[in-house]
Amino acid sequence: MEKQQSFFKGRDNRNKNWFWLDNEYLNGYAKHFGAVGTAIYLSLCRHADSESQRCFPAQKQIAEELGINRDTVSKYLKIFEKYCLIEIIKERDKNQKWLNNVYTLLDKKYWLKPDPCGTGTHGEPCGNDRESHAELADTNNTQNTNNTHIAATAVLPPFKCKEYLDSILLKDALQQVRLIAAYALAKPLDFPSKKAVSDFISRNVRIAKQLVEYSESDFYKAMEEIKADKFYNNLNWGLETILKKIVK
Repeated sequence: MEKQQSFFKGRDNRNKNWFWLDNEYLNGYAKHFGAVGTAIYLSLCRHADSESQRCFPAQKQIAEELGINRDTVSKYLKIFEKYCLIEIIKERDKNQKWLNNVYTLLDKKYWLKPDPCGTGTHGEPCGNDRESHAELADTNNTQNTNNTHIAATAVLPPFKCKEYLDSILLKDALQQVRLIAAYALAKPLDFPSKKAVSDFISRNVRIAKQLVEYSESDFYKAMEEIKADKFYNNLNWGLETILKKIVK
């Protein structure tokens, strides 16, 4: 029997206008976060730079692209951060005014696996996705949302302070943040969490802004001179010490 010829052309497999998604997400996470959560994660994948895996689309932009409300986008971004699928960094200007969020898609080795919780009889996603699934289907949300908490079964990975300072903060767009990170690495200082680092930056941002008036080469030169001085090695020297060294 002669095979019928299709009039339609298959997909063009040349590399153009594409982005990739880790199979690990579809192999388990998609059913927990549901259609809406998966669409939001796909939006981040689409916007992410292929090298750095970072992106900064506005929540409003994601919401408009997917035809959902902004609160739903915000909710899932927090869930993704909680389960270590993404890291969220708040970028600020030189006056510490918030500019935008930068989202980094994390490697799957950092992901935390939610508890299995099953699906409904019509393939409804479990947990936090029940409300937004109804929204996507344009139906009234009459489901009970009390049981919307997804518990992590894995322990949070230990915070790698040096790696965080070196790979993230030393490349920050704000010079004062880079200087504070360089100082923390030079001491060296150790922090138990990103919040502890953020608190440390807040405490030192005033003096760091004064250091920004000078070149980074002057900053590093002064800091190296202080580190080589035995007198300072016995003191709890800080950014103020570096500033005084530069001014002299």
